[in-house]
Amino acid sequence: MTTSLPPNAALASFAPLIGEWRMSATHPMLPGEQFHGTSSFAWFEGGAFVLWRSALDDPRFPAGVAIFGSDDERGE
Repeated sequence: MTTSLPPNAALASFAPLIGEWRMSATHPMLPGEQFHGTSSFAWFEGGAFVLWRSALDDPRFPAGVAIFGSDDERGE
């Protein structure tokens, strides 16, 4: 049996970002080009972390994933 982690109050400010978003971007090494894609934010492990995924609609760029948490001992 696994134990659920409690929601992380330090990540509460991410709440407005939770969901899926369309995005556009530029790259300094590809001047004049505009890129489009998606970015999504979701609560992970019951709100103990925030999971961020992003992908551009261009095969030259890899998809990305990041997990946000906090350092409870340091309060960060």
